[in-house]
Amino acid sequence: MNIYKLYKASCQEAGVRFVEKSSSQSIWSACIPHIKVASARDDVYATSEKLRRKI
Repeated sequence: MNIYKLYKASCQEAGVRFVEKSSSQSIWSACIPHIKVASARDDVYATSEKLRRKI
């Protein structure tokens, strides 16, 4: 969602057309399906690993 907001703001600032959020999601899924938003579980795991290393 943050990436879409940045994209839309950039397009508006430049005065160019932009695609709506639903179209953006479809394009993202079709062109770069390997890039996904990390789940909460992934974030918890990464955080716990960092804490474990500090111990």
